[in-house]
Amino acid sequence: MIRFGKLPKTLVKHIKAIDDLLMLKNLHRLAVTSESLAMFANFIPDDEEDELPIFTGGQAIHLVAV
Repeated sequence: MIRFGKLPKTLVKHIKAIDDLLMLKNLHRLAVTSESLAMFANFIPDDEEDELPIFTGGQAIHLVAV
């Protein structure tokens, strides 16, 4: 990502593992609107949880798959 500079390898690994187009579109929007890399990274699902950032009124919330 040009905006945040060089990304941590683990973050890149998690992003590359996402195959859900809707999630990738939402993450793209978050990358553009997040104030920092740390804020953006909070929305990236990790290996242990399957979270989908959803936008409501300009803000993102997490839905956790159960």
